[in-house]
Amino acid sequence: MTSITSLSHLNLSYNNLHGPSPSTNQFGTFTDPADFEAIFHKITFAKLHQLKLLAISCERSFAINLSDEWVPPFSLTFIELRRCFLGPKFPAWLETQKQLEIVILANDTISDPIPPWLWTMCSQLQVLDLSDNQIDGDLPSLVSFPSYPISQVVESFHFSYQNNVLVDLSSNRFHGLLPLWPNVTHLNLANNLFSGSIPLDFGHVMTKIQVLDLAGNAFTGSLPNSITKAKQLLRVDLSDNHLSGNIPDWWYDLQQLQVIDLYGNDLSGSIPPSICSPPSLFWLRLSPNNLSGELPRSFRNCNGLLALDIGDNKQNQRHHTRVVWRKSLYLCKWFYSFLLRKLERSKVREILQVESQLLLFQLCFYIQLELVEKGTKKKYTFTLDQVNLIDLSSNNLHGEIPKEITNLSALGTLNLSWNQLSGRIPEDIGSMQKLETLDLSSNHLSGSIPLSMTSITSLSYLNLSHNNLHGPIPSTNQFGTFTDPSCFRGNPGLCGKQLMTDCSPAKRKETERKLKMMMVSMK
Repeated sequence: MTSITSLSHLNLSYNNLHGPSPSTNQFGTFTDPADFEAIFHKITFAKLHQLKLLAISCERSFAINLSDEWVPPFSLTFIELRRCFLGPKFPAWLETQKQLEIVILANDTISDPIPPWLWTMCSQLQVLDLSDNQIDGDLPSLVSFPSYPISQVVESFHFSYQNNVLVDLSSNRFHGLLPLWPNVTHLNLANNLFSGSIPLDFGHVMTKIQVLDLAGNAFTGSLPNSITKAKQLLRVDLSDNHLSGNIPDWWYDLQQLQVIDLYGNDLSGSIPPSICSPPSLFWLRLSPNNLSGELPRSFRNCNGLLALDIGDNKQNQRHHTRVVWRKSLYLCKWFYSFLLRKLERSKVREILQVESQLLLFQLCFYIQLELVEKGTKKKYTFTLDQVNLIDLSSNNLHGEIPKEITNLSALGTLNLSWNQLSGRIPEDIGSMQKLETLDLSSNHLSGSIPLSMTSITSLSYLNLSHNNLHGPIPSTNQFGTFTDPSCFRGNPGLCGKQLMTDCSPAKRKETERKLKMMMVSMK
C-alpha cells in the first residue's frame, strides 16, 4: 500500500483490522510493542505524495508515532484519527497541512491546550471535532469559521456536512463563558465545565445555528429571547445545567425545531402553550424541573412526538392526552406496539429504518437513556436495535399489567414500580426467560405470586414489596436465591421464610381475616 504513489484517499476507520502494518520492521520502539499490533511511522507515508484523505480508527490495533518535527510529503484536506493515543500533545505536524477542511481528533488522549495555529486554521475548517479528550482552558470569544461550500474531495465522503460548519468539543475540560462563533451550524460543547449565562445576543450572532448542544455544564440564568432569531434551529439541548426562570412562550418563532431538551435544570412556572407548536418536533424533555400547573391543551397537537419526558415536576396529572409521565420513557409512540405484539430485534430495525427523523438526529447530537436497572440508575446511549428494557416507574399508571407484556421474550429489565397498578401479576410471566430485573414494587397488585416466575433462571433482581400480594412465597428454583426480606415486605398477606412468617392454614386464615378488616377500614 505504501508504494501506491498515486493514492489520494486512505480510509481504515471502523474496521476490525489486525496484524502488522506496512514497514513494521522500520518502526522503532517508541512504546511497548506488545501494546499494539502495528504502529504507523513516517516511513508508512513516505511515498504517499498525493494523499488527500486520511482516516484511521486505531483502537488497540494501531498507534501512530509521528514526531513534531516530521514534515508530511502530502497536503491533506481531510484527517480523522480516532482512539489513536496521540496525546497528551497536539500533533504539531498538522500545522503544515494548509489545505485542511475537516479535522477529527476524537478520543485521542489529548490534554494540552489547543494551539493558536489551530484556531487560525479554523477559517478554512468545515468540521472541527476534538471530542472525548481531556483538553483544558477557555475558548476564544472570536473565531472565524468559513461560510463557503465544502470542496468536492471532502463532500464525497461526508455529504451531510455540505454547507454546514460542525464544531464538536464535547466531553473535555473546557471552562469559562459560552463563545459566539458566527457561521457555525452545529455546535456541541456538552459535558464540559462552562458556566455563566447564555449571552443575551446569542441569536443575533449565531444566526446560522441548527444544532446546539450545551448539556452537562453549569450554565445559569434564563433563556435569552434572542434565540428566536436563530430561525434555522433544529435541535437544542440545554439539559443538566442550572438554568432558572420560566420557560419562554416564543416557540411559535422556531418552527424548524425537532428537539427541545431542558432536562435537569431549575426552571419554574407552567409549560408554555407554544412549546409544542413546531410541526416537526419529535423529542421533548422537561424533567426534572420545578414546573407546575396544568398540561397545556396544545399538547393534543403533538402528534409527531416520539419522545416525551415531563415527569418529576409538579404538574396537575389530571390530563387527557396520551403522554406518559416518566423521565425514562423515550419511545412512547412505539410503546403500545411493544406491549401488543412480540417484537423481535429485526422488527425494531425495521422501525428504525422507517423513522428517518431519528437517523438524521444522530449528527452532532447524542441521545441518552436514564433507566433504573437492578435498583441502580444507569445511563445508556440510544441504540434502539439493542433496547431490551422498559422502565415506566414513578408514574401515575392505573389498571392491570397487560398479559401481552409476557410476549416480550427478549426483555431483560421491566420496572413498573411506584405506580397505581392493580390486579394480578400475569400468570405467564415465566415465559420471559431472559428477564434479569423485575421491579413491581409500590403498586396495588393482588393475588399470589405466579409459580411460573420461579422458572426465570436469569432473574437476579426482584422487588415485589409494598403491594397487596398474599399466599406463600415460592421457594423453588430461582426463588431460592431471593432471601432478602426487602424484596417482599409490605405485603401483609405474604408468608414464607423470607419474611419469617408461618404459612400454616390456620395462620393464613388469620392473616386473611386481618386483611379483610384492614380493607374495610380503608373504605
